[in-house]
Amino acid sequence: MLTKMKVRDAESVSPQITARSIFNRVGLTFLFALLAYQVGVSLLDTFFERFVPFFSASPWYNWLLQFFGMYALAAPLCYLMLRRLPAAPAPSRARLGGKRFLFFLLIALGALYSTNMLSQILIVLVSRVKGGPIVNPVEYLIGADMLLPGILFGGILGPIVEEYLFRYLLIRPLRSYGEGLCLFASGLIFALFHANLYQVFYAFVLGALFAFIRLRTGTILYCSLYHILINLTGLFLIPALTQLPGGQGEWIASAFILASIFGGFLLLVLHIREISLLPGAIPLPTGLLIRVFLLSPGVAGYLLSCLIITAVVTFFL
Repeated sequence: MLTKMKVRDAESVSPQITARSIFNRVGLTFLFALLAYQVGVSLLDTFFERFVPFFSASPWYNWLLQFFGMYALAAPLCYLMLRRLPAAPAPSRARLGGKRFLFFLLIALGALYSTNMLSQILIVLVSRVKGGPIVNPVEYLIGADMLLPGILFGGILGPIVEEYLFRYLLIRPLRSYGEGLCLFASGLIFALFHANLYQVFYAFVLGALFAFIRLRTGTILYCSLYHILINLTGLFLIPALTQLPGGQGEWIASAFILASIFGGFLLLVLHIREISLLPGAIPLPTGLLIRVFLLSPGVAGYLLSCLIITAVVTFFL
């Protein structure tokens, strides 16, 4: 009788143990990718500053550093560490019609600008604690002389690679545990990878939204298109409008932002009942899965490392 009870207990916890193992591997993957990215960019920057100082003045310089860290280090590392993890069968692909595409685009823009307001409030509060301004890392990548490299790397290539990492490689081994965990994990890992207060809120919300779209369409094509449009809008369109003479551009930009917020909120309210998250093939409650995910050593190490880097960026730069 005692032996049978032990067998049943082992069988009951087996899915949870398997989940913890998979979550740990996912966390370690993005921890190593984050460290490889940060260390690799710092070493390459030091090398150029010391041996090729004239190149650091190029408008391509900062973007090429980001390119090296993400494409040459983080992305290959994530692929090698996650490719062998078990995954649910790939879902069938579904197309987004024109109306549906615009529906999600407006919700994404509304989420971007509304959560960005929360970031601004947080930055004001933290800057008072710091006693000085908080550096926005994105500002170093924006400028009239950086238009071409910005569009290429920040507007097109960057979004594609990030969607591959955070919506394909990350979600692939988590699909069996349900859409709720996939949205939470994708949003959290994606947001903290940015390691700054300016992007953390909207990156989390957009990461979860893009994960939902990826799960329902079975492809990262639409996520990549949305990501490209949002990056081009935030990095170039809105700043360009604000530079128009006479202040008209600022009015246009403000009207666009407000329309996006209210339009996205209205669409979400009207269609909220149509949105449901599907369970996974492994029957574990979403709340339990999120706790196991957060407490797995790899994910906990990733979260701690992100918080430390964010604190350094916030208070010492």
